[in-house]
Amino acid sequence: MLLVADILMISTLRLLSKIRSEKEQLNLVGWLSVSQLIGWGTFYYAFTLFNTPLAKEYGWTSSEINMALTIGFISWAVAAPFVGNALEWLGGSKVMSIGSMMGVFAFLLWAGSSSLSLLYGSWILMGIAMACSLYEPAFYVLTQAFPDQYKKVITWLTLAGGFASTIFIPLTDFLIQTVGWQKSLLLLAAFNVFIALPIHIWKLPAGKAKESTNRKQKLLDFGLFTEEPFKPLTFWGLNLWFIIFNSIATGITFLFIPLLSEVGTDKSLLIISYSLIGPMQVLGRFALIWLGGKLQTLKLGTLTVFMASLGIGCAALFPKSLLALLLFSLLFGTSKGIMTIIKGTAVAEQMDLSVYGRTNGWLSLSSMLFKALTPTIVAAWWTYSGDPVKILYSIAGMVLLALAGIMMIKKDQ
Repeated sequence: MLLVADILMISTLRLLSKIRSEKEQLNLVGWLSVSQLIGWGTFYYAFTLFNTPLAKEYGWTSSEINMALTIGFISWAVAAPFVGNALEWLGGSKVMSIGSMMGVFAFLLWAGSSSLSLLYGSWILMGIAMACSLYEPAFYVLTQAFPDQYKKVITWLTLAGGFASTIFIPLTDFLIQTVGWQKSLLLLAAFNVFIALPIHIWKLPAGKAKESTNRKQKLLDFGLFTEEPFKPLTFWGLNLWFIIFNSIATGITFLFIPLLSEVGTDKSLLIISYSLIGPMQVLGRFALIWLGGKLQTLKLGTLTVFMASLGIGCAALFPKSLLALLLFSLLFGTSKGIMTIIKGTAVAEQMDLSVYGRTNGWLSLSSMLFKALTPTIVAAWWTYSGDPVKILYSIAGMVLLALAGIMMIKKDQ
């Protein structure tokens, strides 16, 4: 009887511990999901809706206005290694709070921008805000809080974040139509002041890496590359993989409709196909929850590379077919959604958690720089070649180069 009682007591304690752990996970992921919805919705997705109002107000061209986005991406890239280091010695709460405040200052400067220099200045601040407050810092918070279950909680977070455009694009459009573009920017700033900032200050753990309090801190720490947990071949493999995949995904996202419009694809088909990419990203994340982490990250990464290549190839081979375009949306969208999660889990899985923040920061530097330049490079390539279909075929083949990065990681294991 005593043995049975002991077994029941141990089982009960384990169950209570599991319930408590899941409650903590849901609580932290819930608060982070709200702040990510606001961050992605206001900092990132809302930009495109302000193009027309700015052009009407000041007579700026579309290329002049969109240069602000490129500047923002470059600013994000340059800030990323500094942010990665800061996460390890300040903790996620402080860094993400700084991000929210920087975003508010950016909106205030943007709302008062009467010249391109002020607009570009606001997007330098916005790039820093995005580096401090979007997925990479959020992933850091989750991997430190739940080192044994980071895959599950990161998947949950990205699932919620996938609805940022669904919520904030129509909301921002409504605000612009109702109160004008300048007041809309102030209202977007208010979301960050009154919701995101309090979450980052009071609802996130202030945890730090264990060794961070025992070493002299630097603004930018190059010591990462000589530390024992650091694996150079794995780092460069991750770099190659992320650069190729994310650059091509960005190029397709921004130039898919213009490229296929050039070959005479019906615009309604393009709109249907393009609008399905977002839901397919969410579908991919749901699939990961259903699989429950059964697939290893590298195997999953290989699958996403082939899916993206096949999807782009379908669009290139049959650019006027609805079925081919729907296959493109399914394969490309799903792979893009899964890849967002892989970016958070692959670093934690393949590198030591003690260097997660700094590693992610350096990876984001190169990835974001190429992401900023890719639309311009693809557009120039299009102008030079004059054949959109050949460009799509080439891109479908280039995605496969990401497999070389995965092979480098496998070799280092």
